[in-house]
Amino acid sequence: MAKNRYKIIRFLKLKNYYNLIIKNYISLRIRLSKPLVLKTHCLGYPLLFSIKSLKEYYYRYLLSYVSEKSTIFWIENHVKKSEVVWDVGANVGAYSILIGKLNYQDGIRTTSVFSFEPESSNYYSLNQNILLNNLTNLIMAYPCAIGSETRLASFFISSNEVGSATHAVDHAFSDGEAFYPTHVQGTLVVSLDDLVNKYGLPFPSHLKIDVDGFEGEVIKGGLDIINDKRLKTILIEIGKGVNKKEIDKTISMAGFKLNMKEVVSVDGLNINYLYVR
Repeated sequence: MAKNRYKIIRFLKLKNYYNLIIKNYISLRIRLSKPLVLKTHCLGYPLLFSIKSLKEYYYRYLLSYVSEKSTIFWIENHVKKSEVVWDVGANVGAYSILIGKLNYQDGIRTTSVFSFEPESSNYYSLNQNILLNNLTNLIMAYPCAIGSETRLASFFISSNEVGSATHAVDHAFSDGEAFYPTHVQGTLVVSLDDLVNKYGLPFPSHLKIDVDGFEGEVIKGGLDIINDKRLKTILIEIGKGVNKKEIDKTISMAGFKLNMKEVVSVDGLNINYLYVR
């Protein structure tokens, strides 16, 4: 009886009909436009998005700048103009392009953001968003995963829809759960330390890490960088199945203090941790 009452109430809510209309409208626009380009704003900066799927529309365009307040706080209060930021697990680049805009508006044209995204569809969209926002000279995107050592690996895709996440290196297991992969692609895994010591990338002032369960491997491969006092902040999302205590211990021993933590998932198991030196 209670279940039937819930169904009746759901059908009576005008908001549900409005959301259905919006969903169908966006779906139609995506099919008709090649691609659909939408504009939004964050921290006073205009931002353009190339939309190719409903997931990209909802989770990247609509929610990126409202659902993760800790990330926006970090960008607004800690990331300074002309500082180097590494965005590990950039997806389609919502935060990369926002950080890029900090320098774009100031007229600085040297690369300040290095974005790493191994999933092929997201990597394509990431570059499209860089181009749309005229940030070619400010953001450099690399199609690779970040891990404990530099090597070739298999990358398991949870969904081919642009803007999707919870993919995984080596095994179809992400955020504490196994999944059935829709595709398996090859990827290069690179350690954070090798990016500086072997390949000569500019040393980061700030690290953002969002890799859906691979956080421990990223930290293991970046101990030189984490222990270097030139690194000012680390923003890391830690989810299910990850040893939070071990990661916290490693970062804290390097001289960082936990500045903020924020639940960023519906189930309450994924948390953003902001560490400041």
